[in-house]
Amino acid sequence: MGEEKKIEIENAEELAKYIGKLFVLQHGGYTPEKKWSYMNGKLVPYTRDAVVHVIFDVHSDVISVTVESKEDVSEFDLKIQLTKSEDELSDSVAYYTYVNSKYISYKQAWAIAYRNLKKMRKIYGEDKYIIIPYAFSGRRRNYAYTFVFPKSLLLNYANRIYNEINRLLQEEKEETTTEETSEEISVEEALEGWTTPTAVGVEEIIEKAEERKEEVKREIERSFEEEVKRLGLEKVKLITFTNPTEYRFAVRRQVEALREEIEFEKDPAIIRRTRVLFYARLKNVAYRTEMGWFAYKRTREEDWKRLDEIVQKMNELANASRKIYILDVYVPKSYIREKILENIMRKRTRIRELEEKLKEIDMKTEKKVAQRVARDLKELEKEVKRLEEELKYY
Repeated sequence: MGEEKKIEIENAEELAKYIGKLFVLQHGGYTPEKKWSYMNGKLVPYTRDAVVHVIFDVHSDVISVTVESKEDVSEFDLKIQLTKSEDELSDSVAYYTYVNSKYISYKQAWAIAYRNLKKMRKIYGEDKYIIIPYAFSGRRRNYAYTFVFPKSLLLNYANRIYNEINRLLQEEKEETTTEETSEEISVEEALEGWTTPTAVGVEEIIEKAEERKEEVKREIERSFEEEVKRLGLEKVKLITFTNPTEYRFAVRRQVEALREEIEFEKDPAIIRRTRVLFYARLKNVAYRTEMGWFAYKRTREEDWKRLDEIVQKMNELANASRKIYILDVYVPKSYIREKILENIMRKRTRIRELEEKLKEIDMKTEKKVAQRVARDLKELEKEVKRLEEELKYY
């Protein structure tokens, strides 16, 4: 995708199109990191003068988004399912078509992609879809792609980013207001007006209150369990977290108008590798949904310990104190089943793509690439099997 010709993103629709371009890069095997700052109601190229920054890190299966201010950071992933079947295009599945040949030049590939763009616009229109052309250059051939993304999905992702930006901006504003208006008071002033009650029959009152408290608690639990069953809800463990960012203690120096140099206290590559390892271990105990990560019904204690170890390692590297929260939540059983099936379908699609890629790789000249793809295939097949086992509970 190279450098953006338009160096400002002014609204959610423009951000949605930008996210679509990142998904295109992801499909092509490119894994860039893109940094933006929020200033004057717009996303602009990164500048340390801004209060809030947005960082897109494109991985092979997800796009990790970091929205950070000086005091807080929010991290979440964006993902999409791609299909080559036009019939499967929906509000949650994007469709793509491509032409590849060793007889067309890279420039001709772009021309074909734009020609297909015009055809797709006539078929689908631009009200419900975002259509993006792109050309990739391979070792032996060039590819002309045209992607059709459901606009509602990309807009949801864009709005989520803007919501996080607004939240961090509000926190910064509230913190500033609190610092300006707060006044210190003495302990005596804080206790002024308080009186001590007479201790007549206190023990008896406390005892009866505790009994009534337990009775009410049991009644609430019974009523709650009945309502949960009636609504078709299922208790699951929701895993939430924010990972420390390598930019937390970075020193930024302005070099040119739109370019900076960043000096890290610690090697950012080490923190990023550790974060990749964190997600690898997280996948051993949970699967991803839009709500967060749901823990598998059956997990091993040693997998949780290994996850805890990597969290501690990340905190040490980034001088942070992030925690993982495991919350008991009640979710419609149908939703859980739907999300497990979505994960299975997405991973099976990725398996087919990697199998095709493996066939195209020259084993003599690209042996390491082939080994990595084969390793990824094996891991994906293992994850699918685990998800299919989980599905049996619902």
